[in-house]
Amino acid sequence: MKRQAQHRLAVPRPPAVRLAAIPFAVPDARLLPGRLDAVLAVLYLICNEGYSGRAGLAAEAIRLGRVLAALMPDEPEAHGLLALMVIHHARRRARFCGGDLVLPGDQDRSLWDHAQIAAGRAVLDRAAALGGRGAYLIQAVIASLQTAGPIDWPQVAGRTGGWPKSPARRWSSSTTPWPSPRPVTPPRR
Repeated sequence: MKRQAQHRLAVPRPPAVRLAAIPFAVPDARLLPGRLDAVLAVLYLICNEGYSGRAGLAAEAIRLGRVLAALMPDEPEAHGLLALMVIHHARRRARFCGGDLVLPGDQDRSLWDHAQIAAGRAVLDRAAALGGRGAYLIQAVIASLQTAGPIDWPQVAGRTGGWPKSPARRWSSSTTPWPSPRPVTPPRR
């Protein structure tokens, strides 16, 4: 009985969906900005789940990210997230060794998809040209720079227009700049 109830909750019956007349449509363009943060977060979660051995999920998140970027061509965070997902996905074959995570500096770069990294950088350039400074764009800049070698933190700050303020400081009148992180050297194995 319990199994039947779980099945009914998890798998909606197509006739019930049709009878309820639940439409599927892209929301009106004026509604998209208000939903963007949630959509970006869900796409990133789907992409990350793809690294647990379900590469199809990451590919689907990238496909949906491309759709979103096409629907919102002037939204830098949509492009920033797409760039981040593409660059991370390009390194998927080198990310794990025997089930253990391999840090970017220790990865076998011959396993990377360099054409996909270049494509991710092109999307990243679009996001930066739109004046983006959001979290996904900054993460994409860092991921891109990781593919070139040790991270040049001043270059990250320059590409993103400086370090973002913490949520607590957004409402603060303080003008103290965000501290610049120290360069990180990966541990040697």
